[in-house]
Amino acid sequence: MIDAQLIEQERPYLLRYALAQLRERDAAEEAVQETLLAALESQDNFFPANPRCAPG
Repeated sequence: MIDAQLIEQERPYLLRYALAQLRERDAAEEAVQETLLAALESQDNFFPANPRCAPG
């Protein structure tokens, strides 16, 4: 399960990556927000043992 502590721990890394790719802070922050929201919404479909993270 994804929790708030994990999100806050990973957010700076995701933001740095997004900034490097997008070179615009607002766009990078929005991309990170959308990514984290998508992760939260689909966490029931995440299977760490499966490299494709999908039901087999």
